Amino acid sequence: MKKAFVLVGLAFCLIFFAGCTTSSNGSKTGTSASSGPVFEITSGVKNGKAVLDSDHYMNVGGTAPAGAKYVAFVMDDSILDVVKVTNGKFHLRTNGAGGPYHLKLYASKSKIGIGGDVNKLKGKSIALNVPSSTSTVLTSDQGSSEESSSEESSEEESSSESSAAESSSFNPSDYQPGASFDQLARTPDDYKGKKVSFTGKVIQVVEGDDETDLRVAIDGDIDNIILVGFNPEIMNGSRVLEDDKITFYGMSLGTTTYDSTAGGKITVPLVYAAKIDDSGKAPDGYGY
Repeated sequence: MKKAFVLVGLAFCLIFFAGCTTSSNGSKTGTSASSGPVFEITSGVKNGKAVLDSDHYMNVGGTAPAGAKYVAFVMDDSILDVVKVTNGKFHLRTNGAGGPYHLKLYASKSKIGIGGDVNKLKGKSIALNVPSSTSTVLTSDQGSSEESSSEESSEEESSSESSAAESSSFNPSDYQPGASFDQLARTPDDYKGKKVSFTGKVIQVVEGDDETDLRVAIDGDIDNIILVGFNPEIMNGSRVLEDDKITFYGMSLGTTTYDSTAGGKITVPLVYAAKIDDSGKAPDGYGY
């Protein structure tokens, strides 16, 4: 009888400890499932700074929080670029010229566009520093309208996507039409991160999958060149051509330097455009 009592007691203890183990494991699994993916940059960054490749492009990738569909890259109060989240991950390849400057990344569940309302972006942000660099995207001098013989190639397809429709919050008056080319060229740091707009004649176009770069002669003056980069999706399927007269609205990123065919270096203001109004071929009497 005593022996039977001991066996029953031992069995009870085993059942008790088994129940405790199951409860503990169940609690741990629930915590792991509820934590979800972390919003973080996992590639293309070293010591908090974007790593630029030989063409001065940055390739930044990471994981997005649960439910996020887009990640916006923001400088000051402007959305510079937007990428789509695929399978919980995001990636952006874009020109890193014009640094140093600072970006913030925001995740969004709703679709947003370049130049959209930053105030609608809420939640945790990620800081990203872009180091100083020079750009060699364009290789012809200011007197030539020939396209660069070297084309950008990328082994990894970008998932960059912007809203095809113009953002309802876009307001041309937010961009400083009063800023002159001379001011951007002489004191670029005073205008870095600020919204500007200019009109000019396109003298060179370099097209890529993720970005198109233009050399624009402001007011048609060949001596006043601004390098304009933009996501081609903001054109809604249309292309900007050489000799077009355009008005662009964007953020000043300081200056960029590229090599001329004569072997020298040319430094010009750099602007990343959120919107471009293309009037078609410039009149014969316009500019150079």
